[in-house]
Amino acid sequence: MKRLILNYLVLFSLILSLSGCFDVKRDIKFYPNGGGSEKMYITIGKDFMDEMQIYASQDQSGNGKRKLDTLMDNDKLQPALLSNAQKTPGTSVQDLVITNKNDGSKEIYLYYTFDEPTAIVKIISYMTGWFAVSPEVIYSSVKFTEESGVVKFKQIIRNASRAFSDELANSLFHDLIVSKSINQNIEFAFDVTGTNARTLTEKTCSWDFSFNDAMFNTVELTTDMTKPPNIDLPYAEKIEKQEKVDRNKNPLIRVMVYNANREWVKTITGIVIKDDELVTSFKLMNLIEGQGYFSVKLNNDSLAGIDEMKENDLDKGMDLCFLRFNNFEKLKPMKFAQLQITYGQKVKILYFPNTLSPTAYALDGTVTATKKMSGNTIYEIKPIKPINLEGGAVYNDNGEFMGMITPAFNGEVGKLYVIPALYIKSRIPK
Repeated sequence: MKRLILNYLVLFSLILSLSGCFDVKRDIKFYPNGGGSEKMYITIGKDFMDEMQIYASQDQSGNGKRKLDTLMDNDKLQPALLSNAQKTPGTSVQDLVITNKNDGSKEIYLYYTFDEPTAIVKIISYMTGWFAVSPEVIYSSVKFTEESGVVKFKQIIRNASRAFSDELANSLFHDLIVSKSINQNIEFAFDVTGTNARTLTEKTCSWDFSFNDAMFNTVELTTDMTKPPNIDLPYAEKIEKQEKVDRNKNPLIRVMVYNANREWVKTITGIVIKDDELVTSFKLMNLIEGQGYFSVKLNNDSLAGIDEMKENDLDKGMDLCFLRFNNFEKLKPMKFAQLQITYGQKVKILYFPNTLSPTAYALDGTVTATKKMSGNTIYEIKPIKPINLEGGAVYNDNGEFMGMITPAFNGEVGKLYVIPALYIKSRIPK
């Protein structure tokens, strides 16, 4: 019995210690129409209040003193936060309460309803208006997609530090902020079939992540759901059923683009022309004026390094960039078409609908015209449905490579433009 009581005491102590570890707790509920509600709990600890005292004493502009005065006085803090929350488009604030705790901390409780899903990221931008550059600085996104009755939710938070430019505040609060945690719970409107959440209870997914990852790295929250066929989701991007490309016949590969600070910027599409060499768009690779870093993401989602680039790897005028990488997977040899594309020819457009996945799709298209880029011929293709692509490959019915989609040519809306495969073959570095 004594041992049992001791175990209960240890368990109780553990629960108490964990109950205060989350400095931001978000309880979000989505309705089928995309609206919903959130109860948000923000704890401002005594350690933060102490740092604010130092900030106010060192800030020469006087803004620090005003911020501290507002923070310390709930009669000023409550209407300031309420005003910012009420400015968030598509939301309706139901309650905002600030409570002083015995340990010198404060708890801010916000309850609001929203009309559409992106409100849950917009309200954070408006609520952090004290230090933020502008609510228009986007560092987080929420997206629902629907394909064949499967609904996918994805929220990405990437390098939120871009939204804050107060150098003194960033310096003083850095170590304190990155030690804090966020707990986010979302109750979805439909049955959950898969998620990367820490826990799943019926339709509620729970994630825990650090402020450090949210501020300086990337946080990704994902959930898959099924919905009744008679419910329309106007807020979800509809992905029509498409033809998947056999993995063994897929020439596409993903290239990860990073900035000079080695922060991920975007993922673009490359085309494997040899076992260890690919071609991609110079325009997309040059997104950050050549000051960044790159790696290749293989189909098993592992990263492969890229060899040092040479001058003849680039053909800026024709939007080509050749990269050699460490590929451990032998691929089917590329077949280059021996004939040029012709007007009216039917082709297959191979592309990634989502560069977070190695799954490629094929879409039918028709060659509708020829154009000139840097004095060379490129081809205009009309897909059977409008699609906006920043890369991909074009093949003929015989499975031969016909060309690479280029974003460097600004032509007619709804058309894709292709650099011929024979030109690409002639420029492969020796």
